[in-house]
Amino acid sequence: MKTTQKIAILDTVVNSNIVDVEMIVELSNKETLNKVSNNELNNFSHGTLCAKIIKEYDPNAILLCIRVLEDDDFGSVSKLEKALKWCFREQIFIVNLSLGTINPLKRLRLLSIVNYYANRGMIIIAATSNNGLLTYPASFSNVIGVASNEVMSYKKLDSVNLGIDIQEQAEHTFKIGDDFHTTPKGNSFATPFVSVIVAKIKEKIDNNYSISVIKNELYNSNYCTYPMASCNAPDWISNAYFVDIDETTNNYYFKVTGLKEADTIIVNSKEMLEEYKKYEKHMVYIGDETVMSPNPKRFFWSEQNKIRQINNVRLIDKKIIVPILIIEQSCEMDEVEILYELKNKFRNNEYNLYAISTNRKSIFYDIEYIPEKLLEKKLLIYSFIYCQTYIQQSNIVVFATNDKKKLLDIFKDTDIIIKIESVDNLVREIINYKDQSCEIVYHHYCIRELVNDLYRKIIMYFK
Repeated sequence: MKTTQKIAILDTVVNSNIVDVEMIVELSNKETLNKVSNNELNNFSHGTLCAKIIKEYDPNAILLCIRVLEDDDFGSVSKLEKALKWCFREQIFIVNLSLGTINPLKRLRLLSIVNYYANRGMIIIAATSNNGLLTYPASFSNVIGVASNEVMSYKKLDSVNLGIDIQEQAEHTFKIGDDFHTTPKGNSFATPFVSVIVAKIKEKIDNNYSISVIKNELYNSNYCTYPMASCNAPDWISNAYFVDIDETTNNYYFKVTGLKEADTIIVNSKEMLEEYKKYEKHMVYIGDETVMSPNPKRFFWSEQNKIRQINNVRLIDKKIIVPILIIEQSCEMDEVEILYELKNKFRNNEYNLYAISTNRKSIFYDIEYIPEKLLEKKLLIYSFIYCQTYIQQSNIVVFATNDKKKLLDIFKDTDIIIKIESVDNLVREIINYKDQSCEIVYHHYCIRELVNDLYRKIIMYFK
């Protein structure tokens, strides 16, 4: 497993007296990196153990260690962003992240940062949380998510929802001086072992690589991998090109660009899928037909990805403990735009709203998409949403629909039903709580005003 690849370890400071590293640096306030002196080194820090694991299995690997965590294992998104920027500038394209966050409020910023560098050739290998919650950035399609087969005996179904791509050993024993040391059992110590595997693959395929190519190689190997863990949603996009599709919003989580600048092509017909596969970019298909991936070495999403994820969920006979709201509308307002504004409103006030729509375009707004055809499978949908609210640590569920009857059959304990309708050139918002109701009428309205009123009513009711 020997390579001569450069691997950046973004972690606590590494002790160069224990591990042979090319450079140890830390971030300054001016977004530059300074070398760390030996008197600052901690003998058996978390970063030292990660570096030692890599060197144990790949003595020729060139290690560069960047401190993004303090000794108390706390860091920040801004430090991580600066470190990735430095790695990219220094042409270091394998990054070991034996860390992450389970804070869903940091997800979107991390997603934007990670996608920017991953779509430019950076391979990030990241640890999943040891407590079975969705972890960022490990759960992103553009990251290789790692768990240990010694910490949690993840089943295939759990791995799909948690974004775990590979399970490997976390317990490693090596000699330092006259003593033998064994690493604790934790997902963070499986991650550097996977970084060695990735370095070997990258060296083998030379310059013809990307994160999707590396994942494809992993899935075709003998390692314990989960091909279904990626692309539950098209979350990898930085720049997208829409083919013959009108797009009139600035609210997508990515940028809309021309074909040349795009990392992803979005089509709505089988013919366009076939025509544009020659560009060898990631693709998203939002048409109705069942289609196959045009290129197994690039990311691909269609409705079948979401159907596959939901159909593979473990059936659960437990009660969803967070409030459930249903929005039904019969006017021309865009339900996805309403969900988008509502989700942002909750996020800005540090609530994690789990927004769901049966409208396929919701995937471009970072909103959960559930195909309407699956709503007949009541226990399956309930189990899926139970799982997602748990691993995402959601505070509230809001499901938008044009027909609430199917949802009420699934969520018999719905807390609030909101109806938005047009009456005589007016828009009326009727909020039905379990024990009361209220009505707001708009003569001149905008979605943001409607959402602000709705947010206030919801918060007041649950306080």
